[in-house]
Amino acid sequence: MTTALKEKITKNARLEFRVADQQKALIEEAAQLQGVSVSDFLAGAAHREAVKVIQDSAAIQLSREESARFVQALLSPPAPNAALQKLMQDPSAR
Repeated sequence: MTTALKEKITKNARLEFRVADQQKALIEEAAQLQGVSVSDFLAGAAHREAVKVIQDSAAIQLSREESARFVQALLSPPAPNAALQKLMQDPSAR
């Protein structure tokens, strides 16, 4: 059980959903094996998955080749083109 589940947390939000009988039985067994209620088991599992999904969506996955090109672009950026040079001369763009 995670530390967050052991702490006393005020729970006032509610989620409801339906599952197949087989899913319910599996979830109940897993919760029992961990010594927690079905609600705590599902809340913990959903929270862990939500954190993972959010972290995964925030990270950019690059191949080695893409990584090398990205680093090269940072280290050796292209020279500014005429449009960028003109924009940089405009005081309102600063």
